[in-house]
Amino acid sequence: MNLALPPDAKQRQQALNVSQSFIVQAPAGSGKTELLTQRVLALLATVKQPEEIVAITFTRKAAAEMRMRILKALQKAELPEPNQDHEKRTWRLAKEALTHSQMLDWHLLENPNRLRVTTIDALCLSLVGQMPVLSRMGIQPRIIENPEKIYLSAIQKIFQHIDKRPTEYADSLRKIFRYFHHDIEYMTNLFQKMLQYREQWLPYAIHGQTDEFQLRLQESLFVIISDALNEAFSLIENHPAFVDMLNIFNYASSNLAVNDKGPIIDAWPEASPEYLIEWQRIADICLTNENNWRKKLTINEGFPPESSFKNAEEKANAKYYKTQFTQFLMEMSDNSTHTQINNAVRQALENVRNLPSPGHYDEQWDLISALLNVLTLLAVELRLEFQTAGKTDFTEIACAAKDALGQQDDPTELLLSLDNQIQHLLVDEFQDTSKLQFELIEKLTSGWQNNDGRTLFLVGDPMQSIYRFRQAEVGLFIKACQEGIG
Repeated sequence: MNLALPPDAKQRQQALNVSQSFIVQAPAGSGKTELLTQRVLALLATVKQPEEIVAITFTRKAAAEMRMRILKALQKAELPEPNQDHEKRTWRLAKEALTHSQMLDWHLLENPNRLRVTTIDALCLSLVGQMPVLSRMGIQPRIIENPEKIYLSAIQKIFQHIDKRPTEYADSLRKIFRYFHHDIEYMTNLFQKMLQYREQWLPYAIHGQTDEFQLRLQESLFVIISDALNEAFSLIENHPAFVDMLNIFNYASSNLAVNDKGPIIDAWPEASPEYLIEWQRIADICLTNENNWRKKLTINEGFPPESSFKNAEEKANAKYYKTQFTQFLMEMSDNSTHTQINNAVRQALENVRNLPSPGHYDEQWDLISALLNVLTLLAVELRLEFQTAGKTDFTEIACAAKDALGQQDDPTELLLSLDNQIQHLLVDEFQDTSKLQFELIEKLTSGWQNNDGRTLFLVGDPMQSIYRFRQAEVGLFIKACQEGIG
């Protein structure tokens, strides 16, 4: 069930129904921390062991604050009932939880460590520590937040020892070198970024799922092209200066088509990949090679000089269209009016111009296959670098934790054990969840069924995502709202 904060009393009461799962949209200042505390207290009054409840957040400070709030509420439950209504609710829930604790001899106030309030990283470390062999981590290394130097060391070793690699990898690396004109700096930056996001492609490489990987990439390419075209179309459709431009684009593209046989713009193209070449023709007519609005129009943009025509009507048309389009370009590059929207249009056309052609996908896949070969080798080299340094990064730990749980159709003993241990999972700041962490939550709840007594309680605000550098994907929050988890 979805809830939006700040809720009314009825909604808040609903959120404390410990037999149901919820995803709560909660902006800053809406009382989400209090609601999470109340939810934990309500659960503590029902479970057999406090360890059945696991509350996850993304920073140690937030985890410590949540733990302190729960403990303070339990301590206040030994005092008389407060006067404030919102304090009364928390007090009553804490009173029930404390009574339950005393009945089952938990001694929570004396043993606060039985409250499982943790960070996502600490949870991953715990999973890896419980299954060191399956997670492939062995003795737990130290986590570093900025692993770029270790990434760089692994990349340099790949470059330095190319001749010592098996032929398949050496040939692949040479192909990439040639494609990028032996630009070492560019390739180094590319590989660093790919290592940062390696959880997204490494499973396909390791398990040899290249056919599925190719399909995913092709689908992604079409989505990227469609998104860019939709943005350009939306901006142009609502821009007053573009109202009379179709005839001019038709005139210019018709002139260009005489020599290069390119597309003629006789109608506004649809925002779909099959019309990409038409959109790129529009961008080429409007922008210089440096992606600025043109100031001069020549035959190269589809505007031949008047002197090249003998017919008086053709001369008049050439002058008219060139004058109209020059005026349009001056308006678009004018910094005194509509600057923001004009810049947005220019940027959208630049993005369209830089899109790869879906028609050349087979050629591109040959390069991507070579890149995947090298990246697989690079991931192995990175693991060796981590082992040598006795360090690792968050991605490696999260990947190892996922491995330690096994697959949904082939769970490890650890996942089966956790399936029995964890009855209620709460996740704060859910909008900061990365794709890898989302998959981890999916695995932890993979054996859960509707109405089996186990619940998931997710809280977040899709309007803010503070951990962009940790690959947070706000779209996952929306996906969970619409489709649920597992």
